[in-house]
Amino acid sequence: MRKSNYIPVFSLSVSHSYFADGICRGINFQPCGTTLLLTDRYNFKYRSLPDGFAWYAGTADTLEQFLNSIAKTIGQTYFEFEITVTPNFYNYTTLPENTINEQVYNSNNATDNILNSVSTGESGNCFGKLIINFDDILKVNTTENPASYIIQFEAKKTQWQYYIINRSKVECNNLAITGKENITFQGPDTITTAGGEQAILFTSGDVLIPLKEKPEYSLSLISQPEQTNSKIKSSNKIIYKGLPTPTPDNIGFAKGNKLDSIASPMYVYI
Repeated sequence: MRKSNYIPVFSLSVSHSYFADGICRGINFQPCGTTLLLTDRYNFKYRSLPDGFAWYAGTADTLEQFLNSIAKTIGQTYFEFEITVTPNFYNYTTLPENTINEQVYNSNNATDNILNSVSTGESGNCFGKLIINFDDILKVNTTENPASYIIQFEAKKTQWQYYIINRSKVECNNLAITGKENITFQGPDTITTAGGEQAILFTSGDVLIPLKEKPEYSLSLISQPEQTNSKIKSSNKIIYKGLPTPTPDNIGFAKGNKLDSIASPMYVYI
């Protein structure tokens, strides 16, 4: 009797531009359907990786022999995994317009080794499905380089909105937002908040900025001196140093934006 050993079938890595290290969090993959039934019968093994998972088979045959045997015996020609995500995942991830519909990542739709999603057009109990076909694995698999796939997620982009509310009644004329970053804010516009307070609003306008796990911008609210004919120039006065940056928990609607987009409202009290 030949001794079986575990051989790699394929691996999947998942990246996300929201996270500082690029590794996607808040997502999980579990074998489902017929693949779940095959796990014990054919000695498959799931191994978690820092950025995804690897799928192994316990067999003494070559991978081609093993997969062809399964296809011939029970007619199964692909592996299927259920994808679940945390509720917050939807807040910081760019997704198709109707995020209620399940997304399918199928190796048939791979560009090189990058998997692209296709909406099922139906809602379900999970985020989506991962389907890796036997034929696709065998097309690229070698002993030195087993089949590997990638799913890439992009951080959601939002219009930044700063609502400046002057509760201390400090004098702050000719306000502006400044920083080393090349971001120009539109405003100030005087508005009334939903709570009935008067506020000064600055927005990034048509410029949509990706959400980030860790702040990458350092912005300050300043009061600029009025222009005079005096040769003595006054310097800017910092009213609020280190303005807050958006979090995925607080999402609103864009204002004065030509695009159908969302916004990150931030309230600054001075």
